Amino acid sequence: MMDIQEHRSHLHARVAAVVVLAGIAWLGILMVTAPGAQGSNHSGTISGTVTGSDGLPVAGAWVEAEARTGDGWTSGYTDDDGRYELQGLDDGVNHSVTFWADGDRIYLPQYYDGASSPDTATPVEVPAVGINAQLEASVSLSALGGGLSAAFMGRGCRR
Repeated sequence: MMDIQEHRSHLHARVAAVVVLAGIAWLGILMVTAPGAQGSNHSGTISGTVTGSDGLPVAGAWVEAEARTGDGWTSGYTDDDGRYELQGLDDGVNHSVTFWADGDRIYLPQYYDGASSPDTATPVEVPAVGINAQLEASVSLSALGGGLSAAFMGRGCRR
C-alpha cells in the first residue's frame, strides 16, 4: 500500500505527463491550423454560375475543384439561381473545376471552359470569380414521359 508521499509523487508524475502531452497536442493543433502552415492558408474561393444551354440557371449542379498538385479538393452545389462558391481552397494554386448535374434534365459533365477532360481543362488559379459553365443537356427525362425510368426499374418501356 502507498503512503501519502508516494501517492503525491505518483500523482505529480501523472499530472506532468498529461501537461506534456497536452502541450504537444496543442503545438500540433497550432502547426496544422495556423495560417501559412504547410504552405497553405485555405482561405481562397472559386465562384461562378452554372446555366443550361437554354441560358436558365441549373439549381443543384455539382461543382468540384481539385488542386492540380493533387493536394486536396472541395465541392458544393449551386443554389436556385445557379450560383456557387467553393471555399477553403489554397490561394495561388491551380485547380481543375468540374461541373455536372442531373434531375429533370441530365447534363453532360464538363470541366472549366467547356473542356471534356481534366487534361484539356483550363486551370483556375485561386482566388477566382466568374468561373461559369454552360452545361449541355444529354436527355430530358420529362420528354420521355417516364418510359426511361420505368425501363431502369425493370418494368419495360411504355408503348
